[in-house]
Amino acid sequence: MNSALYRRLRFGPFLLQFLLALAVHATPPNPGGGVFNGEYNSFTFDNTNWLATRGQAPLGFTNLLSVTGGNAHALRMDPSPGTPSYLRYSVVETNGATNIQLNLGSVAFWYRPHNWTSTNQGGSGPGEWSRFLEVGRDTNSSSWWSVFTDPGGGNIYFAAQTNTGPATYFLSAPIAFASNTWHYIALTYAGSQSSLFVDGTFLTNGSGVSVWPGPEATTNGFFVGSAGDGTATMHGDMDDLATFAYELSPVYIQGNFGVLGLPVYGVPLGAIDPSASADPIYGVNTSTFAAFGYGLNVISGPGNLIDLGPSGSCLTGGFPGITNLTALVLGTGTNTTTKVTFTIVGGTNGIMYDLYSTPMLVAPLTNSPWAWLGQCHTCETYQILEHLLHPTFYVLGSPRDSDGDGLTDAYEILVSKTDLNSFSTSGSAIPDGWLVFNGLNPNLMGIGNTDLDADGLNNQQEYFWGTNPQVSEGFAVFVANPAGFSGIP
Repeated sequence: MNSALYRRLRFGPFLLQFLLALAVHATPPNPGGGVFNGEYNSFTFDNTNWLATRGQAPLGFTNLLSVTGGNAHALRMDPSPGTPSYLRYSVVETNGATNIQLNLGSVAFWYRPHNWTSTNQGGSGPGEWSRFLEVGRDTNSSSWWSVFTDPGGGNIYFAAQTNTGPATYFLSAPIAFASNTWHYIALTYAGSQSSLFVDGTFLTNGSGVSVWPGPEATTNGFFVGSAGDGTATMHGDMDDLATFAYELSPVYIQGNFGVLGLPVYGVPLGAIDPSASADPIYGVNTSTFAAFGYGLNVISGPGNLIDLGPSGSCLTGGFPGITNLTALVLGTGTNTTTKVTFTIVGGTNGIMYDLYSTPMLVAPLTNSPWAWLGQCHTCETYQILEHLLHPTFYVLGSPRDSDGDGLTDAYEILVSKTDLNSFSTSGSAIPDGWLVFNGLNPNLMGIGNTDLDADGLNNQQEYFWGTNPQVSEGFAVFVANPAGFSGIP
């Protein structure tokens, strides 16, 4: 097999980066209903008055710390044993503005354990049932709504009850948190189902919200980081809490984590344990890369990807990611060009990571129309000149190629839509990579028997002889082989 015929397309972990040509801060679509961009309110915890983004003051607070880290400053709630600590806001303000809705909506926030690690990671956990958010009190015949962890810090729960029945647990999911490491937690809920995401990754679905507290509890407000009496604190830091009037989409949650994870919170984008993930686009398999290292090491591709050179100080190791993403709009109207600049960080020196883009994200992400832009090294800065009249979304990927057909798993999933477990999706015995490189459809049954250049050699024969299926070369091949050639021996 002539390995030079392959474009070796290498993907890494699915690292979603948003580029908004006209806005740096990504916001979800506005569903209407009198709320700003679908967001009820947000709480950045950047001032010691603990004012909400829209100026609402808390109903009360005690024993709180403002710490640096995250997006400027964060709220720390980790009091000494026996010392109450709480931060309480109105569920509905006196002017009618809603801060949180309990039966339909979403909550999302960044959280960092303060000096504790989950027991499933060898730590001791927070040591008690710890609340992230709570309305009411978890007592017999109480009215209650809460998002919380167990004492070992190994699970997140979402539950509620009214004063007419027992507590209902809508969902739970395992987590593995390390001390002093940020995580992005997002919960969506409605009458039909609830869903939990951590670090942009979907963890589980649960039942719909069937019970929730009434006015007897909501009039006392909602508590951030503790139970209503100031106990069961979160033993950690919280930043950028946001509440929404509707269920956030997985695409928005993944995108928000992608935008803020690495550059703001120091979380490697796509940091998912490859051994625990069934998704083949996660993980960098360097042994596979070495075995099939016959690539062209292309640095330019559709989209005019330009290597601007080393980025200087740079973090390597772990999963690679895109950071310092900027966009400069040049020109006007149909002549508009956007100069996009970014840096690759993390990953492994010497490995090429492919860059892909799409003008439209749909769920699942694999249904989006992805295009290959070229290949990147870690700790290098790159530039793309594109005609962007809309947001553009980017992903990186690794060299993993499970079936050895010359296309990486992620390229097969996103672009060619071929079978990543089959050397030849068409069943023609021709590798998918050879067909893609030569401009042929690897999903077309019978592609091996067609003769597009009418040179007397079908595609299967062209593959065997190393000839170009798009250029007539049959006469030269038959002269070199007077006995003729009728098939692959």
